[in-house]
Amino acid sequence: MTDHNNVIQEYALASWSVLEQYRIEEILSYDRFSITYKAFDIELDHLVNIKEYLPQELVIRKSDNEIVAKFPSDEDVFQKGLKYFMEEAETLAKFSHPNIVQVLGCFRANGTAYMVMSHEDGETLRQQLDRMGPDNTVQEGQIKLWLRDILEGIEAIHEKGIYHRDIRPDTIFLKKDGSAMLIDFGAAGYALNSGFHNENAASPSDYSPEDLRADDGKGGLWTDIYQLGAVVYECVTGQEPPDIQVRVQSSANDEPDPILEPLKQAGYRGYSKNFLDTIVLAISFSVADRQPAIEALEKLRLKSDTLVPEKDKKEDVLLDGAVSISEPEEIPVEKIFYEMKDTDEEVSRSEPEEIPCREAAGATDKAP
Repeated sequence: MTDHNNVIQEYALASWSVLEQYRIEEILSYDRFSITYKAFDIELDHLVNIKEYLPQELVIRKSDNEIVAKFPSDEDVFQKGLKYFMEEAETLAKFSHPNIVQVLGCFRANGTAYMVMSHEDGETLRQQLDRMGPDNTVQEGQIKLWLRDILEGIEAIHEKGIYHRDIRPDTIFLKKDGSAMLIDFGAAGYALNSGFHNENAASPSDYSPEDLRADDGKGGLWTDIYQLGAVVYECVTGQEPPDIQVRVQSSANDEPDPILEPLKQAGYRGYSKNFLDTIVLAISFSVADRQPAIEALEKLRLKSDTLVPEKDKKEDVLLDGAVSISEPEEIPVEKIFYEMKDTDEEVSRSEPEEIPCREAAGATDKAP
């Protein structure tokens, strides 16, 4: 991650810059593809969040705030990500759900695009985990409360045939009222990662195993469940899961899966075995092995059962390390999703229409 001061100096809009009716107040968060600001809506007199599409490996900001590609060869990739960013805004604007960020609008300015979102008081899960430090972990009961909220959000988007593809502590927001919601979706970042490869590209731990091998569009429910399992793993162990490539190599060398020992230690700290087994299955390299975790998490969402019912659980998954790290079976979205939902309703997966993102004047350096 780029140093925070460098982001401010090289890329971010200055505080009190004005975009359309919005006055920039401060940076809330940033990643390789965007910067999110807290801003004030001058016309409607309330706070909003504004996400600026800004892939730092590809672009620079000129003195007049215009965003341009660093090299001509970067322009096509930048435009591809920009298209996905605007499609993400259009998709999210269709949702009104307490566990999904509310998108209020989108506009073009400064050679890029901006997504306007509702402002919530709170912090990301990443901010909370960083504040706690690696020696502190989150209690199982609290994790389950957050999981129910996030699973409600995942359920809502999956019903529309949409997958998040970027579930991580940075994209889970913990509101002041104690509830959790999904924020940034991974459309633009996923598009960019498929368009260029360099030393700054995302590490394998950022994606599910099938994302690393498959062409664009191969993700599914199991992809989001893997990423959610990786988030829970960090909450209970204080560390991110090892890269999939490291785990595959361990399997090839007939060595134990490196995810297991930290989870065994978590068991000594009071986490239930059913809960830990669910994590193991959720972050299994095999898509088929994640099926019991998917079913167990659905029961948790419905508040109808504990995690990993005995009849679905592999024998001594955690204690014996008996988690398959083989090539995943091809399981259609319909099979996994609808076995869990017990419905035959068809889901549309048509390509999103191009969003008519309105043009706006570039940012000025001072408020009126």
